[in-house]
Amino acid sequence: MDYWFGIEVKQGAEDRAKNGIEAARMSAYCPWERVRVKQRNGDRYVIHKALFPRYVFAKCLPDRLDKLREIDGVASILAQDQTILRIPEQIVDAFRRAESCGAFDRADKPLAIGESVQIANDGGLMAGLVARVKSARSRDRIE
Repeated sequence: MDYWFGIEVKQGAEDRAKNGIEAARMSAYCPWERVRVKQRNGDRYVIHKALFPRYVFAKCLPDRLDKLREIDGVASILAQDQTILRIPEQIVDAFRRAESCGAFDRADKPLAIGESVQIANDGGLMAGLVARVKSARSRDRIE
């Protein structure tokens, strides 16, 4: 049975390691985020960068871990107390769904939220609670 493993890669080698893993006929996934970057001359453009810099997920049989270590860009396989860690399938699926829904897209401008706007929380510990914006000063906003 195949399992997901966390792979530490060399700095800036997320894409190279992912491509190498896939070339070795194993599944690989690296969640990406879109970020708007501002240059010194004032121009803005969008870049893609790894959500977890220096890490990718790889799915393979445990007996192929040695092959995984040999792939260009791979630094190590995540372990705790010398025990290789398996990543649950649900975790990787959750990241894939979130990425496809745009959860990691920070390139677009944030929504303009003014005073007295009500915001409902639909998940987590505060699910079902509704908050009202008390103050929305532009100087407090993060762009």
